[in-house]
Amino acid sequence: MKIALTLVGAALAGTGFAPAAPVTIEYSPARLARDGRTIAWTWTVRNTGASVGDLTVVHRLRPRLDVVAVTPGCAATAGGVRCGYGALPAGGRRTGRLVARVPDGAKGTVRIGGTVTWRRAAPR
Repeated sequence: MKIALTLVGAALAGTGFAPAAPVTIEYSPARLARDGRTIAWTWTVRNTGASVGDLTVVHRLRPRLDVVAVTPGCAATAGGVRCGYGALPAGGRRTGRLVARVPDGAKGTVRIGGTVTWRRAAPR
């Protein structure tokens, strides 16, 4: 199978309900399987501020690809993946992985990007 793809990742800082808590997401470079049938990314979400709650990450793939595997706690959606992490303490991080199917004869650029939302954790 011959495939011509450009693999692109993105790192985006989320703007949540509590801007004082900087939560960021970083993607690894995409990895195309040797047979060219799947493409995979890993990501890391980091909290460098105060604790947050209701942390959600939405990953978008362009063009849309069929997602064939995701980290537990995440689910495929039309056009991407949604992960609900709940609380993330100060200094905490979460990692994940997504694998998508590459259509036969695919050409062009594959992009991934994400948005992060959260709310400030309730004071104790």
